[in-house]
Amino acid sequence: MEERKTSPDFHQVKLAGLIIDPVSKTPVMLLKLLDSGQVIPIWIGEYEANAITMELEKIVPPRPMTHDLFTRMIDSLPCRLTRICIDCLREHTYHAKMHLSTSEGEKVIDCRPSDAVIIALKRHTDMFVHQSIIDQSSLSDYFSDYLYNRERLDQWFSAIRLDDQEGDVEH
Repeated sequence: MEERKTSPDFHQVKLAGLIIDPVSKTPVMLLKLLDSGQVIPIWIGEYEANAITMELEKIVPPRPMTHDLFTRMIDSLPCRLTRICIDCLREHTYHAKMHLSTSEGEKVIDCRPSDAVIIALKRHTDMFVHQSIIDQSSLSDYFSDYLYNRERLDQWFSAIRLDDQEGDVEH
């Protein structure tokens, strides 16, 4: 794998998995930092979670999906996807960039993190998260424990379910 010139403020990640948030019933994409093992949770849409699952399971749809179309467009152009970077969390919304190498230099395209991850998986491209995302990810410890201490996360999820069943919601 070629050496990447990336700011020290970025940390390489891999997709650790997908889970469903038991409270909101929303898919959560878990990105694991390669240098520390810490896990960053990012809530995503159902369609994006399905597209990630299809890519992980190597399921080929009968017709190209949007992410397939986009990767085919990249492949047909004189450019190469070099990396994706999840670089910002603003007003509870994550932002990402796709970096393309062209004969005219680097082109950077703004996108959603879930779309960037799907395309990075399809192209076997490196993925990075900015240090500010790690610093702002208040739930990352819980999700890191998921990978290393299943019992503790099971207890956390059980506590959430018990609170839900009791119906005691503080306002």
